[in-house]
Amino acid sequence: MLDQLQQTKLHIREDKKGATYLENCTETHVGSIKEIMDLINRGQDARHVSATGMNRESSRSHSVFTAYINTTTINEKGQKAVRTSRFHIVDLAGSERVNDTGNTAGERFKELCKINQSLSYLGKVIYELAEKGDKNKTSFINFRQSKLTHLLKDSLGGNAKTVMICTLNPHMSALKETLSTLKFA
Repeated sequence: MLDQLQQTKLHIREDKKGATYLENCTETHVGSIKEIMDLINRGQDARHVSATGMNRESSRSHSVFTAYINTTTINEKGQKAVRTSRFHIVDLAGSERVNDTGNTAGERFKELCKINQSLSYLGKVIYELAEKGDKNKTSFINFRQSKLTHLLKDSLGGNAKTVMICTLNPHMSALKETLSTLKFA
């Protein structure tokens, strides 16, 4: 959680072992599902939303919830081994077409541009990973193009398992957005 859930400029760093982390974030140890849900709800309450021409409560930022799951085992010699997994739950702000939102200038327009750019970088990284996997070529994938892809690089590459769930609007007025979302997924 961001300290005191304030809007802060996020600085993504890497430690000496190459693990990515967010500066100014704190870890909270939890022991139950209720405590996890309380943290998720606090994060959702702090999330920036605003009205656009397409949505009364449009999320104006991505949300990333990261859980570290530690498992301790003791072998037959009495030696302790700790395994750690990182689990990201990501709620992406949806892409929006400028003309459909009615925001062609000002703060909402800047947010829209940043959201769309971030999603474009994510789509590009996913495409490059798929191409690399299909053709078994060794190409450089620039996860540092955006803060989102940099933060999620361990979930996108390597031996990670990733699941995407998309929310679609069945109304005909949202046909372009629905097709775009399906293509992205």
